[in-house]
Amino acid sequence: MSIQPSFDNAIPVNIPVAMPPAVLRFAPFKPKQLSRFKMHDRRSGGDLSHIDLTKKTLNKIEHGCMNWIPKLKRRIARMAKRNCKNEVRALKAKGRISEAKRRQAEGAKSPWHANTDAPLREGILTVNKSWFGGIGVDKWDPLKVETFRAYAMDFLHLSFPGSQLQYSASHSDEEAFHIHFVIAAWDRKTTGNRGDQIQLRAAANPILQSYELAQDLVGAHFEKIGITRGARSAEARRQAKEAGMPVPDKRRHVPPSEYREEECREGWVEAEAIKKRTAEDCIVARKKTRQRASRSERAARRKTRQQEAKLDTFRSLITDAKTTLSATSTACKKAETARDAAIDTAKLTLEGARDTATKTVRKSRARAIRDANARKVEAERLFNASEAKRKVEECAVQDARKNALGAQTSFLSAVEQVGRCVEQAETAAKIVVRERDNLTTVTAELKQAETLRDAAIHDTEVAQKATIAATGSRNAQLAEAEDAKKSLKEAEAAMRLTEERADTIAVKTDALEYGLEYVANGLLTYSSATEDKDERLVFTKSTPTDPTTHQSIYSRIRPAMTILVDIGRLIFDTVHELLARERAVIAQDIQTLDEIRKEMGIDANESLDTLKARYDAENEMPSL
Repeated sequence: MSIQPSFDNAIPVNIPVAMPPAVLRFAPFKPKQLSRFKMHDRRSGGDLSHIDLTKKTLNKIEHGCMNWIPKLKRRIARMAKRNCKNEVRALKAKGRISEAKRRQAEGAKSPWHANTDAPLREGILTVNKSWFGGIGVDKWDPLKVETFRAYAMDFLHLSFPGSQLQYSASHSDEEAFHIHFVIAAWDRKTTGNRGDQIQLRAAANPILQSYELAQDLVGAHFEKIGITRGARSAEARRQAKEAGMPVPDKRRHVPPSEYREEECREGWVEAEAIKKRTAEDCIVARKKTRQRASRSERAARRKTRQQEAKLDTFRSLITDAKTTLSATSTACKKAETARDAAIDTAKLTLEGARDTATKTVRKSRARAIRDANARKVEAERLFNASEAKRKVEECAVQDARKNALGAQTSFLSAVEQVGRCVEQAETAAKIVVRERDNLTTVTAELKQAETLRDAAIHDTEVAQKATIAATGSRNAQLAEAEDAKKSLKEAEAAMRLTEERADTIAVKTDALEYGLEYVANGLLTYSSATEDKDERLVFTKSTPTDPTTHQSIYSRIRPAMTILVDIGRLIFDTVHELLARERAVIAQDIQTLDEIRKEMGIDANESLDTLKARYDAENEMPSL
């Protein structure tokens, strides 16, 4: 059977198949797998990914009854006891008493050959979905479905007569309509050592013994409705082998469950590969991010160092300018101090010279006046006294004139000294002007240095901004790396969550499988809710009473306890409903039987004994 992911989005097959082949397959089947078969047939568990559960009510039981599995298991147990009993009887008849006792001590054995543990056969009978009209029951032709159903059941009844066909059901909730069935072929053999033995042996039916014969028969049976036999690959291999040609490879049928498991495995492998690639990409991205961040950081550091070097240069220039300005200012102060001292000295000298000249002139005038007065008195006194004294007076006049000339010369020297002081003051003023010019130049240089300082400060601010931008870029890259780490952690968390969910589903599936097996084997049963207890599964009388066994069973089914309780409740309700119906039918039959007995005058006890003997005879030997 093929698999369609979703019936809602199914794409119908548009290429018609003129003569599609019939599909008939058999698979060995173990009696202990009957509960799984029932679970799949009722769609109550197992892999349901290829099932449209909204259409499961269209499935029908074509042959058999609801309790066919317990009946088959009881018959197997009855045949095992019967075979053991006949083997012991045969050994005793041959005088092999010890072997008979040993065989009787061994007890009943499974009624099939020891070289197999799968004596039953599970089968499927179908045809390509295009013959019915497409994918899903909504696309099928109802007339073709009913025709195929009738031909399929005729083929099964003809091929597996008697009680060989244990159960068959038609499934309409998958892509193609098909019949699912179970075969139990009994074979009878009598030997001297084992006596009369009845065993399950699939080869007792020729169709189960020869797969090629089964394909020939099914092709011939369905040929009337346009369904032919499949390719004769076995015959082609034999012909190639006889002709000495290369033998074609034997085709292997892939069951849907195995196909789905392979798909799941491939999905897990792909998921692991994606996870690995994602981890590697995250590592590469983190490495590249770190490299980019490192490069940006190095570039920012290099640029910062360059800016710091420029800033240090500007700082040195500013320091030199400040030193020069300080020296110039000191020189200016010294020049101003020298100029002030020169001016003060010149003023003092000029004032001293003026005072000296004034005093000298005043003294000379006073002395001249006194001398004149004295000479006038002396002249007047001597004029009359002697003419000889006139020469003395003339000499005195000449001395006075010489003193006047000396005073005038002193005055002129003082004036010259004042001129020299004025010249020194003018020189000092020129020096002050020159120093002022130098001060202006230094001030201009200082302003230029301040401009350079402002430019350096601006460059420093730009460098700081670039550093901040680089830091922000680095932080953004680190944030991207953190986001990548976070995405990786989220992906890993999602993968872990998916794995945990898968493990949980697997644990619940195993627990559900164990629980259904325990319920099928009669170890657990459903107990409805009471006033003091909720509904639950309880152990039956056939369950071993030791606490270890109870704890082991409970630990196995605990993950799926809720689902098992629901299944137990459904089974309980269904069984009670069926039993109620059966009891009503039995009551009606008993009433009818009593009426017939009364009309015919037959004794009730005698009739029941006769019926019981007949029933025992029928169960003693199953129909073949």
